[in-house]
Amino acid sequence: MAQKKSLIIIGCGGHARVVARLAFLDGHFDIVGAVDRDRRSNGEKVDSTVVIGTLDDLPAYRQKGIEAAAISFGDNHERSEMTTRLLEMGYQLPSLIHPSANVETTAEIGDGTIVCAGAIIGTEASIGTGCIINTGAIIDHESRIGSFSHVGPGCRIAGRVTVGDLTFVGIGTVVKDKIRIGERTIIGAGSVVVDDIPSDVVAKGIPARIGRKNETEASDA
Repeated sequence: MAQKKSLIIIGCGGHARVVARLAFLDGHFDIVGAVDRDRRSNGEKVDSTVVIGTLDDLPAYRQKGIEAAAISFGDNHERSEMTTRLLEMGYQLPSLIHPSANVETTAEIGDGTIVCAGAIIGTEASIGTGCIINTGAIIDHESRIGSFSHVGPGCRIAGRVTVGDLTFVGIGTVVKDKIRIGERTIIGAGSVVVDDIPSDVVAKGIPARIGRKNETEASDA
């Protein structure tokens, strides 16, 4: 049996419980602990994983031989920035896929991406770096999800859809085939997207309509 790689969980919010569980179920990692933004969380548990330090301790843990990290931040921009920092430190960022997820062999999953329970990723779909494909989401054939995007629980994304980098697709959203959604955009929960949506906007409703420019980022992680 191959030796397990040591792995640390980045963040201690609700989504951290999901990420820690995925890392455990993967079977290839020895989870050594979790780190948070400040030391007030030290000693607390994330699932069965103990909080052992802060983000400032990450360089020291890498020097001690911890090989891999799994980011649990729900905010897309924070996840992107942390990915850059961790790679510069020399951490590996594995993708973590729940055993109940159905990922076609021709689909591509980027480093550091989280695929949660019951998700379905269709043939020739492409999921970028550092994405969250949340519980029960469907990404159908040949669709492209940009890096550091988050597809919420129960979303239904039809074939040949393109979703740009750093975009958030809210829980229960349905996206028609061949639609293009831009970068850094937010699609509100329960929306039905039947027309292209540009970058840097907030859109919601049935059918989804642009409401305003996106100045902040939402997350349901």
